[in-house]
Amino acid sequence: MKWIGERTSLVEGKDLTTIVIYPEQTTWKSMLLYAWFSMWTTIGILVILELFVDYKREEKLMLFVFLMFWAYFFVRIGRAVLWQVKGKELMKINDQAFVVKRSVFGYGKAKEYFFENIKKIRVHEPKLNSFEEFFQNSYFVVGGERIVFSYAGNDIKFARKLNEKDTKLLFQFITKQIEQRMRKK
Repeated sequence: MKWIGERTSLVEGKDLTTIVIYPEQTTWKSMLLYAWFSMWTTIGILVILELFVDYKREEKLMLFVFLMFWAYFFVRIGRAVLWQVKGKELMKINDQAFVVKRSVFGYGKAKEYFFENIKKIRVHEPKLNSFEEFFQNSYFVVGGERIVFSYAGNDIKFARKLNEKDTKLLFQFITKQIEQRMRKK
């Protein structure tokens, strides 16, 4: 097993290459994320309990609308927590396709992309000091994919939150692997 940077491992075989990208682990950021999730959960439980108190119809409606807002962010924060705890991106390159799987606790759907349909593989770098850069690099956001290719008219993104150096190394490695395997055909 070889490593590209701190979070990306790869295993090269004759017929199969496997790449695994682990989430960024920063202790103080993780603690803040867990604290935020705990407080957000507590707020939701308290508001749910308030629904059973005898309030006017309009007040209960206001609580219900707030709970819809709360539920949306509860799912978003929950996904970020699960990703930080047991998430990883798995990629396989075999003789016919490039396979990408976003896995949390081992669960996730592997999507296969055949080489002949992959077009314009490129590195996506958000503009420096832009809102996109700030948002995608935020610890509480699961996105931040750095490598993109076109497949059947859609942009497929992967390589979450890699730094610039690791992104370029991974990009070069993947393009080289795909080109070598396409020449074998």
